[in-house]
Amino acid sequence: MSKLQTQEPTEYKVIPALGLKITDEDKGIVEHLISVFGVTDLGGDVCHPGSFTKTLAERAQSIRVLDAHNRSSIMSAIGVPLQLKEVTREELPVNVLTKYPEATGGLWAETQFLLDTPEGKGAFARIKAGAVKEFSFGFNALDEDFTKDVDGMEVRNLRTIRLWEYSPVLFGMNPAAQVLGAKGSVIAPVSKDVEEKPAPDVTENTIRIRVRDPGSFQEGSFRTITIDKSGGIQAVIGRPKGKETTEVQSYIFDKDKWDVERARKWVSEHKKAFVILVLEEKEDKHPELLKLAEIEIEQWEMELFETEAGPQ
Repeated sequence: MSKLQTQEPTEYKVIPALGLKITDEDKGIVEHLISVFGVTDLGGDVCHPGSFTKTLAERAQSIRVLDAHNRSSIMSAIGVPLQLKEVTREELPVNVLTKYPEATGGLWAETQFLLDTPEGKGAFARIKAGAVKEFSFGFNALDEDFTKDVDGMEVRNLRTIRLWEYSPVLFGMNPAAQVLGAKGSVIAPVSKDVEEKPAPDVTENTIRIRVRDPGSFQEGSFRTITIDKSGGIQAVIGRPKGKETTEVQSYIFDKDKWDVERARKWVSEHKKAFVILVLEEKEDKHPELLKLAEIEIEQWEMELFETEAGPQ
């Protein structure tokens, strides 16, 4: 499936950094994996060999290293990629292959943090101390498809990715959570049982919490609606496969008004307050002119949206 290229990332993939080594402490240079291929992350996505080939060939010199995806200031540029390349399964660290034998390769980076800036120096110090153990990358999915894993769960296969930037971040999504420290010691992996569902996707401006697997929806059926404008709550809705109605796939919270804990609590309290929309075409039959024809929400659920949607 081909998608139009945009001028900014539309998705963020947060994974623990793997095989991270500090190779030159004086210059702030580290080696690490940004992505591991063949491993299903907690978001239900799998990157595959070759998924970064096109973007590295076309725009390797334009990829940025940012502070937690922050693009609002030049001060957020905390490093530069010295090298970026896809590596094969045979080039992965032994401990990664031992724990995740399904791994088929990865995206390897050599990153130099800007030690002559307080932002870059601080980021490097935190990575060296083990206080920051994960990286995330901002991307557009240009080619993807959906399959089922051995347990029958639907996964999204990322075949071609447009990479914009990568960032050290606080929390990760990929279950392959091993990191090598400055002295080569192994930091314990993050438990797969920490989250019953995919971890919230936290970006510079939003917190996204999934309530439905995106692979269970019809392709091209997603749209974003506003639930509470003043309260900073939106929802991504789409048509589940085999249905004509739409359901909520994920909620998006304004990060200026919400934190992860409160957003999770709101979603938990409103599990029954799902917006079910029946779409009806106008007489001219243009799909882009579809209008919302019916909203089936019980009265008490509507009251919840009106009285409890905003920050408390």
